[in-house]
Amino acid sequence: GIPVPEFIGVGGEKDLRIAVEELDGVMLKAREGGYDGRGNTPVQDPDDAAAALDELGVETMAEAFVPFERELSVIGVKGADGIDTYPVTETIHEEEILRSSVSPARTDDQTRDRAREVATDVLDFLDGRGVYGIELFESEDGEILVNEIAPRPHNSGHWTIEGARTSQFENHVRAVLGWPLGPTGLREPTVSANILGDVDEPEPATLHNVDSVLASSNAHLHWYGKKEARPLRKMGHLTVTDPAAAADDADESDRDALLNRAESIRDGVTFVAE
Repeated sequence: GIPVPEFIGVGGEKDLRIAVEELDGVMLKAREGGYDGRGNTPVQDPDDAAAALDELGVETMAEAFVPFERELSVIGVKGADGIDTYPVTETIHEEEILRSSVSPARTDDQTRDRAREVATDVLDFLDGRGVYGIELFESEDGEILVNEIAPRPHNSGHWTIEGARTSQFENHVRAVLGWPLGPTGLREPTVSANILGDVDEPEPATLHNVDSVLASSNAHLHWYGKKEARPLRKMGHLTVTDPAAAADDADESDRDALLNRAESIRDGVTFVAE
């Protein structure tokens, strides 16, 4: 079967209290509708069960905590002519919000191969054509576990616009319309960095220092057109590619440098007026 963390279905406070005791603390998750840190909350003490259920207010499940080495994502696509997966991506989160993505992931070939195998099994199991964002844990002992599945183009796949042979968005359209899928191979090592609202209160969205991105080589700015900036709201992203590096043998240190460069460029823009 598909490898997942240990979990227990929750029908009420009593079930959650038992799960917290049996699993030594849990991540309580909404069974549907969660994203960007919403729809889940950690529960370490059985006495916190009632408050956690009130906070989510929907049907839930309790999942064991996973000591992980890194978080990964595989963008998969299911079309009329079969399924395919994009290269494995490393995802970097802070406060449960995706901040940056590195493709290919900075892990070994065996782990990347296993991640794509698991993602392929997920796609085989699911119904419906289109793109799926399949989020994974690489555990400390090297196991690959499914974390979440998003049945849509996914933030962790935005890098494919510049970094893949066919973007996730184009392949989603191809799949839904029954057209042949486009190739999913990596063009070149790519990092994307999310541009989040860095304001303390909601305010009209004006992004400052855009010229610093446009002046940077191999950097691409994507603006989502949202009129209001809010704290930590995803307002856009930028992508930085490394055309000098071969896609199939990129050195991990090169991806470290590419990530540092992308985050530095991202940190140079702001919604706060100077």
